[in-house]
Amino acid sequence: MLTKLKNASEIAVDLEHHSYRSYAGFLCLMQISDKDQDWVIDLLAVRDDVETLNEVFTDPAVVKVCLFT
Repeated sequence: MLTKLKNASEIAVDLEHHSYRSYAGFLCLMQISDKDQDWVIDLLAVRDDVETLNEVFTDPAVVKVCLFT
């Protein structure tokens, strides 16, 4: 997934959080899409490795579209 996202010109991102009994809440699910494929990421399962996505999220050449509802 990371290799494909690094080569994307734009991606869409949607985040789901859990806030029951928590003021700030925490992220638990991330959905990422490029033009061809969709991924659903369990952030609780990959908590220790999720920082590898910083490579894509900090790249100014990749347009990020965030979905808020």
